This record gives sequence, structure tokens and C-alpha cells, in this order.
Amino acid sequence: MIAYNFNPLCKEAELYFYDFLFEEDRIIPPNIVEHLNTCPYCSARMNNLDEAISQIDPSAIEEQEEKVLINTSWLKLHFKYVGKPVHCETIKPFLPGFLNPFLEVKIPTPITVHIDKCRECKEDLEKIKQYNLNDKQLIVLSQLYSTKFDNNEIECPEAKSAIEAIGSMDFSTTNKKALEHVCTCPDCRKAVQNNRDTTRKYLILKKNTALMSFPCDKVFAGELFDYVIPFGLDPQNDQYAKFRSFFTAHIMTCPICIDRMQQMHDVLYGIANREESGITTTYHIEEHSKAEETTTKVNDSAYEGFPINIETNIYKQDITNENTQRKLQFKIKARPLRKIGFAAAAVILIGSVLMFNISPAKAVSLETIYKLINEIKNVHIQTFSSNQSDPIQEQWTSRTLNVNMIKTSEEVVLWDISKKVKKIKQAKSGLTETLGLVQDDYSDIERNINGSFGLLPFNKVLDIPENTKWEQIKSDTQENIEIYELTWTKKTFAGDTTFWKWCVFIDVKTMTILKTEWFTKSRWENNYVLKLSKTIKMIDDFQMKAIVEKTFF
Repeated sequence: MIAYNFNPLCKEAELYFYDFLFEEDRIIPPNIVEHLNTCPYCSARMNNLDEAISQIDPSAIEEQEEKVLINTSWLKLHFKYVGKPVHCETIKPFLPGFLNPFLEVKIPTPITVHIDKCRECKEDLEKIKQYNLNDKQLIVLSQLYSTKFDNNEIECPEAKSAIEAIGSMDFSTTNKKALEHVCTCPDCRKAVQNNRDTTRKYLILKKNTALMSFPCDKVFAGELFDYVIPFGLDPQNDQYAKFRSFFTAHIMTCPICIDRMQQMHDVLYGIANREESGITTTYHIEEHSKAEETTTKVNDSAYEGFPINIETNIYKQDITNENTQRKLQFKIKARPLRKIGFAAAAVILIGSVLMFNISPAKAVSLETIYKLINEIKNVHIQTFSSNQSDPIQEQWTSRTLNVNMIKTSEEVVLWDISKKVKKIKQAKSGLTETLGLVQDDYSDIERNINGSFGLLPFNKVLDIPENTKWEQIKSDTQENIEIYELTWTKKTFAGDTTFWKWCVFIDVKTMTILKTEWFTKSRWENNYVLKLSKTIKMIDDFQMKAIVEKTFF
């Protein structure tokens, strides 16, 4: 083994390894450049990094380019804390990100090791998880946890309108800055909670009955989130403003739902207010020479084989009420980088020196498409065959009202789970028949309402075969409209291969799906042939009710 005389500048130089090797346009301090050119220790470590990166399979990155880029940015934030003490306050903004399916962490990072060691942070993560928040809400929560209360931005009296607006669930009377103040000000948050509690007690006293057009069991935690934490919401540019009144009409008359909001308030703001657990962790990457040495093995298999060492500080109070510190240092059995696998070594080093400076990918992933369809509340879908200008079928579905209606040239059929009825109206005669739903019908109807509405070629992401290819093909002539296609092959019963293509049109500004198309061809044909297309239009509960009433009443 070659022993090097460790220079204190080596630790600082580690942050510039990648820039020195691969980024010619990056500015590196002159003293660091001189050190990297003359230090044999750093030279050896950079050689390991260069060799590790060269072993990464470029095709693997290309196959999942968007996911790789997003995860790289996520890891970059994690490894910003290499060598720095990580406290609970550091962890809080990261917690929502762990619930985003796009953001995977399969190696120990400065953030994950703190959560491993800190019971309170681990419990906070579980508390957030119970609400099943969507990606946008997770981002909002992360922004809230990373924003410190600044009383100079806006004074509490100026935020009075926001306190009243949140209490009444009507944001039209306030503004974005006032809402942000309330979300970050402990006193104003308490005022909001007191207002809600007064309303809840009044409803209980008056024995008020909530509007049953929106039953409590259909109000999901994620739908309450925007009214509990309206952080970042801009009332002057609220695209959902016209849809809020129907939802809030129930909530403001329902003591049960208001109590759920109070509980969510306690939990999510409670995480923001929680004091330090007393545990700090520091994540170190082993120096090259130390990695060659044999260290005492600890019972921590999660970090086995990684060239890191975790330092945990636990602060406790003794019986004299004086602060004392007990320092526990866990030495992980370290191995040289070349012995643990080049891919793992590259990920650790790449993350640790913050090599990437990549913005999140703009391309829309296939997983995002599935998620967007899963989040649809009310929708109107028209289905067209390749040779017809009129739809061969129309479908209206409301997940909030539990209603599904399908119209063809012969009849209109309505399934209403809430009323437990099925109505059939003949197109020619106009005669309507009403039938009661039997228990066996429910599973099929709920599957239609909660499924993919026939918009997706495969019901679940896990059902997608390995031979598929997903890519953006072009931008539409309309602004903000992007078109993506999924291609795959399938064997017929006779053993022939057929080629399939599914296209989806997305408004990337509003992140809504506008249209889908199905194409197919045989192995003897050169061009795909359009078989079916579907247009999608989002509607609200009021529109859904009006359409049903116009059709059957």
C-alpha cells in the first residue's frame, strides 16, 4: 500500500474533483488547481473516480434519462451535507421528497443516515405518509419546512384577511404574501385553528347537518391539504377557484371534516414546530489511505461495504439539568472504492462532490401520465374510430359523485353507486328504465370509475411489457402541447408479430391530458394505421350533475 502525507487542503479539494476532470468551464480556486496538480493523494482519488465513471453503462442512463436526471438533482441536495452536522431542522424539508415515487435513494446519504438514527424524524416521515399527498402538495410542504418565519416581510395585522380567508375557505379576499405569512407565523396559525374550532363547536351545538351531496367518506386528506396549508397559493391566479365552492360547501357545514382539518393542522405544522431531538449525524467519505485499513465492524449492515463513516452526536440532559454531550462514533467497515463495485462508488463520489448541475428534466414520463389519470376527478371522454367524424361512444365519469354514464348510438346507460341505481335510456324511443344495483355489480362499476377510463394501453405501470419504448415525438402546433408515444410489439394467437403505438397529447402548462390515439401495423406493413382516438375534457361536479339531469330528467 502507498502511504500519502495527508494535506488539510485535500478535504477542500474533494469538492472540485469532478470539475477538474470533466468541466473545463467551471471556475476552481487557483490554490485548489495547484494542489490537484501536485498532490499524489488527490491524484489517486481522482483516478478512482475517473475509472468508476467510465464503467457506468451509458445505455442504462439513456433508457431512463428523465429518472436519472431527477434522481441526480435529488442526490445532489443530499450530498451537499457531506462532512457537515445534520440536525432535525436540516431533515424536515427533505421528508416530503421521500414520498415522491420519482425520487429514489438506494444508497446511504447524509440525509438518510440521520433518519436511520433519529426516531423523531422517522416518525415525522410516517406522519406525512398517511395523507397520501400528490407531488405538488409534497413540494409545497417541503417549501414550507424550508421557509423560516420572517416577521419583517409582512406584519401580523396585515395578515388578518388571510386568517379569515383560511377560516372561511374563501381565498378571494386575501393575497399570496398574507397566506404565506399565516402558514409560517406560529401566532397566526394558532388564530386560524381557533377560528376553525369555534366553527366546529357551533356546528355541533346547532346539530348542523352537512350537505350530503359530498359525503365525508369521499373527502380525501389530500383534498383538505390546500385549505390547511395554502402556502404558495396565489388567489389572483388560482385556476381551481371556480371549482372550490362545491367542495367547501360541504366542509364548512361538517364538524367531522373540520375536525380532520384540525388534526392535519396539528400534525403537519407540528413537524415544522418540533424541537431538535438531540441527535446530529455527520457523514464522512473515508480517505483513501484509511479505506485500506481494517476497522472495527459494527452491527450496521445497511452501510456495509460503503467507503463512509458515520459520526453520531447525542445531546442529553443529566440529573443536574446541565447540558452534557455524549459522542458516539460508528466506524463502518470501509473498503477501497475499487473493491465495492464501480457503479456504487461512482454514485457515492459523484453525489458527494456535487458534480452534477442539471435542471430537472422537462420531458414528461410515462409514470406521470398514469399519475395524472389517477388524479382525475371528473371527465368527459369521446371515442372516435379511424373513419368517423362523430364519436362512436361518449363517457362521463365522476369519482367524487360515484357516477358513470356511457352513451352510444343506441342507448345511454347511467350507473349511480350513491343512489344504487342503473338507468337505461333508449336513443330512438326515449324510454327510460330504472333498475336497482345488486351487490355483484358494485365491483365492476367501481373498477370502471376508479380505473383508467380506457385511456391507457395497460392498466398499471407494472403491466407494461419490457419491449416498450417511450419518447417525445414532436410538439403540437398549439403552444404548450407536447406529444409522446409508447411503442411495443405483441404476438397474435397464430404467432405473428403485431406492432402497436399509443400516442398521448399533453398540455404541459396545466399538466392535463387532452387526447390519446391507438395505432397498429403488421410486420408486412410499413406505416402505422390509426385505429382509435379519444378526446378528454375535464369537468366539475356541477357540470356532471347538469349533464345527467339533462339526459334523464
